Amino acid sequence: MQASIVNLHYTIYDSNRLIMKKLPNDTIQLLTKITNVRHLLYSYANVMQQLDNSSRGLFIITYATNITFELNPTKSIYNVPKMQSHLHNNIKNNIIFLFPKYWHSNALQ
Repeated sequence: MQASIVNLHYTIYDSNRLIMKKLPNDTIQLLTKITNVRHLLYSYANVMQQLDNSSRGLFIITYATNITFELNPTKSIYNVPKMQSHLHNNIKNNIIFLFPKYWHSNALQ
């Protein structure tokens, strides 16, 4: 029988956290089940917030790309008007480049 981890802490990179102030219960239950933890702890990272309700997926991909390149998403201010065309070009050319930014500071810490 596999032992359960008592606590596991997740950092949530959420561009819409001002609207969704806490994780939905079904998300917490799923993460608890797949990670085999008794108590799921999480906090929200202070990342750039989207200005609409339709860019969430684009921001998720942007944050994941930063983490893949070992850059901290909390240290970036993105050039939002260029993000969608940038993603389209990445998919079209089957390559991953960092999303355009106005500013970035430091590697993932």
